[in-house]
Amino acid sequence: MSEKELVEMMYDKHRKWVLSMDEAAVEWGSSYSFVSKLFTKNSPFSEKMILDQQIIPPWITYGGRRMWKLTDIAKWLVNTEPTKGKKQ
Repeated sequence: MSEKELVEMMYDKHRKWVLSMDEAAVEWGSSYSFVSKLFTKNSPFSEKMILDQQIIPPWITYGGRRMWKLTDIAKWLVNTEPTKGKKQ
């Protein structure tokens, strides 16, 4: 599936261009719990490591909340190799 098709599919489902953490996690196949734990102070990953290792798609910040653009999620899904055997 192409990036454009993924964006259209996600937009049809959510009717918005930017998703919250729980909505975005579902789109790329993770749980809200997994994603939120990445950002706790006890997480072994810094935000730079998360982005460099492409653990999850890049995010933007609105008023202290992390949000994900549909275009970034689609690009990440198309261009990132799935991690086999790693439960998210």
